[in-house]
Amino acid sequence: MAANLGAFVTGIDATSALLTEAKERIPEINFMLGKMEELPVGDDTFDIVCGFNLFQYAASIANALAEATCVFKNGG
Repeated sequence: MAANLGAFVTGIDATSALLTEAKERIPEINFMLGKMEELPVGDDTFDIVCGFNLFQYAASIANALAEATCVFKNGG
């Protein structure tokens, strides 16, 4: 929905098979392989960071939340 409104959307998942399926469903979105505790992007990358039904599955919830905070732009 966000992409349809003009947002540049990036999806990240640790499972190659799920990324392949996602790319087939929505090819215009940038999908990346990565773990939530070590996101494959630099700090201050995103204006908005969302985690849908995911943080409870992290090996370390604290590390996953800290990483989400790091990739969130100051003022985003």
